[in-house]
Amino acid sequence: MESTELTVRLIILFIPGIIETFIYETLQGKEELSDRGFIINVVLSAFVMYSLTYVIFTLVGGGASFLDALLDSSVKINITEILLASLLAIVFGFLEAPVLKTTARLILKKVEKDRKMRASVWDVMLDDVGDNDGKIRIILNDQNIVYEGSVNRYSPSLSKRREICLKDVNKYELKTGNQLQNNISEIYVQIREDEDVVIELIS
Repeated sequence: MESTELTVRLIILFIPGIIETFIYETLQGKEELSDRGFIINVVLSAFVMYSLTYVIFTLVGGGASFLDALLDSSVKINITEILLASLLAIVFGFLEAPVLKTTARLILKKVEKDRKMRASVWDVMLDDVGDNDGKIRIILNDQNIVYEGSVNRYSPSLSKRREICLKDVNKYELKTGNQLQNNISEIYVQIREDEDVVIELIS
């Protein structure tokens, strides 16, 4: 068999895989696959579609010839088999993307929930502040100082020191409420383990 004839034969046999891969990648909004990635996806998808086709043909008393046609050039290509596999490819292409997206979201949500359950109150609170782009008020009773600002960075609870870097900070005296400094672009605050401190979220 000439190479051109073989190429055409392979393209025809793998049409279901091409269809499924194209629909899936389009709905996923992914960047264009590399040649190697595209071929792998096409081959895997085609084998899945033809496997389902084989099951259907077996149930209705027929037979599938994909593998025979793939391995033996003398075997005639079954157009009905290709059409059924292509129809299944269209259905699975449209179903696979949303199902995988939903599954991925559920997995990420569970991982995030487990992470927060394992995290300390310190981590959860400061994560929430960062997610909402909110501000906090740090009241250092022992130092008679209050800081108000947005959380820029902070140390996780697993570290030995509790450190917070605030931005757009105002600094007050706790007892009098007098403003000591305002509009500080960034400030670093380290909170000792024995520090009498209150952290408030500012809405």
